[in-house]
Amino acid sequence: DPGRGSFVADQARALADAGVSVTVASWETAIRRGAYAAIDGPAPEPWMRALAEDAALTPPIPGSWGGGVPVVRIPAVLARRADAPADPLADAERQAESLLAVGTALAARQRIDVIHAHTGLPDGIAALALAERLGVPLVITEHDSTIAARLDSESIRAAYRRLTGDGRQLLAVSETLRRRLVDARGGDEPAIRVVPNIVDVD
Repeated sequence: DPGRGSFVADQARALADAGVSVTVASWETAIRRGAYAAIDGPAPEPWMRALAEDAALTPPIPGSWGGGVPVVRIPAVLARRADAPADPLADAERQAESLLAVGTALAARQRIDVIHAHTGLPDGIAALALAERLGVPLVITEHDSTIAARLDSESIRAAYRRLTGDGRQLLAVSETLRRRLVDARGGDEPAIRVVPNIVDVD
């Protein structure tokens, strides 16, 4: 998606060109509808097992898009009722569920030194679960210019605050976004650094 995925592809390509082994994991939303929307709880165990078995294989490298690195597509099962607003923490929990299955299988096949999530809510919060399980550092690059408005409850702010601390680094793609994050999180936080999007000037 040129409007959303190009900055990920450019960064993956730049890292690969620098000699870093990169695998991209991308969530695909699978929405529970109808009778299935009423189901609350984890995805079926056989599905998680199948995801892990698939991740144990060598991920494909897309030929017509992407940054020239392997890409794993991960379904995230979300319940969506027409009368219910999105719950970012529940979404993060569902994404973490499938990422844990896939990421653990990937780690058994190749060493994972660091996990990098694009956007903190829900992706970074979901990725934190895998980083903690594997005992590796987590970097979160926040691109979402609406994030300050989305940190609208103490439970969401508390979860988002977990993205900084030992072994975790929260980045903003501009100084303006960094200031919004600091204000939304409730105070001065020099730990949030600015790293602009990677741009291929050629």
